[in-house]
Amino acid sequence: MLGEGGDGHTGSLLYSPQGKALARLAATPNGESTLTLFDHTTGRARAGLGVAATGEPALALLDQSGRGRAELSLDAQGKPSLALVDERGKPTAGLSKVQEPATSPK
Repeated sequence: MLGEGGDGHTGSLLYSPQGKALARLAATPNGESTLTLFDHTTGRARAGLGVAATGEPALALLDQSGRGRAELSLDAQGKPSLALVDERGKPTAGLSKVQEPATSPK
């Protein structure tokens, strides 16, 4: 199905033979684009890939309840970061851009 939603997003949906949403490709008026993949048994989003209007990409993984649990992204300078959270949304691990060590004057 192709079309525009009431929120101004345009895109398309891919459905299973049973009529459940499997994937959604969407774009916003400001230039953001997303691909969302759904669990065919529950209909909940499980993974998302997006590119912000400013060009930064991100990949998100969601648990069985649809809560975000992991995100891999690049900032505007291309530096990567990884964030992992538990079922309550509390950070459990993360990696971000490495800071260069400060040099002391000689």
